[in-house]
Amino acid sequence: MDTDSRDLLDMLTLMYLAATSKAEGRGSKTKQVSTGTLSREALADLVRSGYIRVSKDPAGRIELTPAGAATGEFMKELFSAFQEDIFTTVAASSKKQEKKRQNPAFKFHIVLDLGHDLTCWRDIVVPQHITFGQFHEIIQSAFLWEDSHLFEFRLTTHGRKIEIVSDADGAGAAFAAIAHNGPVDAESMTIDEVFPRTKNAVYEYDFGDSWLHSIHLAETIRSYPGTLPCCTAGEGAAPPEDVGGSYGFREFLSALSDVTDPDHDGAVTWAGTENYGPFDLDEVNERMQHWYRASRGDSEEEEGSLETGTSGGADILTFPQK
Repeated sequence: MDTDSRDLLDMLTLMYLAATSKAEGRGSKTKQVSTGTLSREALADLVRSGYIRVSKDPAGRIELTPAGAATGEFMKELFSAFQEDIFTTVAASSKKQEKKRQNPAFKFHIVLDLGHDLTCWRDIVVPQHITFGQFHEIIQSAFLWEDSHLFEFRLTTHGRKIEIVSDADGAGAAFAAIAHNGPVDAESMTIDEVFPRTKNAVYEYDFGDSWLHSIHLAETIRSYPGTLPCCTAGEGAAPPEDVGGSYGFREFLSALSDVTDPDHDGAVTWAGTENYGPFDLDEVNERMQHWYRASRGDSEEEEGSLETGTSGGADILTFPQK
């Protein structure tokens, strides 16, 4: 505790003693509670200052000296004169702190459609105010995609079906575009403009492989206690980039699991190159935090520490089909 905080605690303790004590004899007051209810540091300071005496009996009765009683009464009067202003200031400060503590978020359950016999899903919690462009980046990091292709969100809001895309050719204000049934630029609309009124959406990534993600709003959170965004649960490995859609992914899995397959060695090598493997919650969250900071342009991000990719601009790795 710093000096100023300790001095304030001492003064408040003395004022409390003066306000809750009763007179016993001439020029002294005696506290009616045990010393265990008060700060021992403050009591020790007040003893050293000559404001109180503390008995050594088990009850630890506190007696105000004449100087302590006089000073305590003065502080009570001073406090009363400024009581309304003090309470107003404290209340305003409490509201401000409460507002700062609020961390509104949406929790989404996102399922990547790989067919009935393959499972791949993620539960993610994201800030409510992010753009759909940032939401795209978060989904990319959750499924370990490389942001190498175009994307699109499809949903219904305000009674209209709309498309939110990576580049809407300068569509302008989001709802102006909605009114004309045009595509909406992902950077021009925040997700809280449609959620929680909208509960479901579809996110498609890579129009060649056509990876479809079903998005469901699972929960609206007034104030999330942890770091955002984050992945809270998941299952299944997402396919590598440019594997050839669902069919190509099954071919890849078959070669990867069959040591007799002539493409097995190539599949193993490519899996390592593509960072393909079982779902790892810590890995996903580390990547998600890095990408989110980069999408906001935070200063602590160092260029080249992890590439986020550019739509349509990455090298294509092609797995040889049978």
